[in-house]
Amino acid sequence: ILECDGTNAASVILYDNNAAVASGTILAKLAFSAAAASNPSLPLTYGISFGDGIKALNGIFADVTGTNAAYIVYFS
Repeated sequence: ILECDGTNAASVILYDNNAAVASGTILAKLAFSAAAASNPSLPLTYGISFGDGIKALNGIFADVTGTNAAYIVYFS
């Protein structure tokens, strides 16, 4: 789940990586453009789910950008 502040662009990229660097296989990308973030008719939360799931072999690293951007990763 990616949340934006309603003004600024926001993005999160999830990597299959246990190190504190944005590298490895990309598992998912979520993004809001500044125009979409400031559009009052659009939601400020964006989420995706995978029916069969995705597999991270090394861990999960999240690279989030954007002023006041927040993300939540659910896993098991």
